Amino acid sequence: QIQKEREEQRRKERATEAKRLQEEEQRRKQEAEEAKRLQQEREEQQRKAEEAKRLQEEQEEQKRKQQAAEEAKRQREEQLRKKQAAEEAKRLQEEQEEQEREEQQRKQQQAAEAKRLQQEREENQRQHKKPLEPKGSDEPIVH
Repeated sequence: QIQKEREEQRRKERATEAKRLQEEEQRRKQEAEEAKRLQQEREEQQRKAEEAKRLQEEQEEQKRKQQAAEEAKRQREEQLRKKQAAEEAKRLQEEQEEQEREEQQRKQQQAAEAKRLQQEREENQRQHKKPLEPKGSDEPIVH
């Protein structure tokens, strides 16, 4: 009888121990699954953060390229304006020089004409002792 009771007691203890071990194993399993789930969540958050950072860097790079392109365009336009202004200044300078040459030539022609008329008058006075009317006069030359 006592032996039976001892065996029954041991069987109960073994069953209790087996149940305790099984519960402990189940708890460890759940903890491992929870740890795995948390790890996956952290990895997903990190992946999202890296993707956001990559997109931001891409946008910043795009912005830098756009600004560089705008600056290059601005510089090209500025160079073109300077070139056009220089060409216009050169054209005006050449125009002014041409006008000055024409004016100088006109003055020289006037001076030469005046000199020629003066010489004709002097020559005429020597020959006829009469003044020569200026060229283009409507009055006839009187001898």
